Amino acid sequence: MLTNLKIRSYSYLTYQFTRPNYRARLFRLIFVSCVCFGASFLNAVPQKFILSSGEQLIGEVLPQSDEQMLFIRSKTLGDLKLLRPLVVSIQAIELRKKEVVASPIVANAPTPKQAEEPKLSADTQDPTEGDLLLNQNDPSDTAEDRRMWHKGKVVLGQIRSIKTPDYWKGMLRLGLNYSTGDKKWSENYMRGQLEIRQKGSPNFYRYSGSYSFRQNERSSGEKYISTDRYDVNMIYRRTIAKDWFIQNSLGYRSDGVKEIKREVKETLGLGYKYKLSPTIELVLGGGVGVEDFQTESSEDQDGLSGDLNIFQELKWRPNKRTTFSQKFNYYSDMEDPNQYSYVLTGAFRVRLTDLFGLEFSYDQNYDGNLVSGLLKDDIRWRNALVVYF
Repeated sequence: MLTNLKIRSYSYLTYQFTRPNYRARLFRLIFVSCVCFGASFLNAVPQKFILSSGEQLIGEVLPQSDEQMLFIRSKTLGDLKLLRPLVVSIQAIELRKKEVVASPIVANAPTPKQAEEPKLSADTQDPTEGDLLLNQNDPSDTAEDRRMWHKGKVVLGQIRSIKTPDYWKGMLRLGLNYSTGDKKWSENYMRGQLEIRQKGSPNFYRYSGSYSFRQNERSSGEKYISTDRYDVNMIYRRTIAKDWFIQNSLGYRSDGVKEIKREVKETLGLGYKYKLSPTIELVLGGGVGVEDFQTESSEDQDGLSGDLNIFQELKWRPNKRTTFSQKFNYYSDMEDPNQYSYVLTGAFRVRLTDLFGLEFSYDQNYDGNLVSGLLKDDIRWRNALVVYF
């Protein structure tokens, strides 16, 4: 009877196991168990995260991470979250195992002391200790100090990762000149420019502005600003035919050297862009506009007047990192042709890196009156550091 019971039990188990549904459920259970065990094992193993700023983090990936945001748990800093584009790579870390080596037994030798555990590396870059900054960890810093320092680095990395659109071209020029000896002065110069030209669009925008001043020092040691000038300009162009465009120009300037309190110019014109070669571009055009002119001494030429304008631009790029540019703008009073002015500029720029460059420039700003003989000519040679964006 016992033998028959065993045979029946074995037959029943064999039948249950050979059932298709039972085997499928069993295999699914085993597979899910293995996946859960593997996932928990992987999450428990610390990993090294290399950031775009060069910093390295040690921690574990949390389950709430997604394609945009990475959540990390660090032993030192707690839970952190990082943008995925800031993480260059994620590397697995092999944990160091502590090995105890038994001392050889020697006859008549004293009882060996208890084997000492091998000391962990004193290097603060040991990945098994969970330090956040492998190359910047100071033992004297507290966990809160390292946490705040790291957050600052992350914010800086996010700022550095910000990029302007591809159709934006901008630069900021900074210049500083000194004179010592009998005449002591310092001159500061700042000029910015932004050009927006989207591929395939007929519209072109250029925004520019500058500010400069010279600080002199008298023999008594007193300092004063002898020159103070600034200007703002905006140009909009729209292509109407091949290489032909219409232009709207708006400009404002104030010049303490020439005692110009305010000058506002608004002109409309027509221009033509000509490609002399793949690296040389020439722009010619002209237009009419209105000018509001005001001086400190309230001269006769103050007030509203009509202007004729001729403009010309030349740009030459012999290579990707070198640019020569030249611009000329001529204005003549429509009511009194004896009053005129022009601005001539030229600049040679060398781009040292993607971010920085050097510029050597020439600037002539001329205001004249043929009747009174009053001439105001201002020529400046400058060198400046260029920041590209």
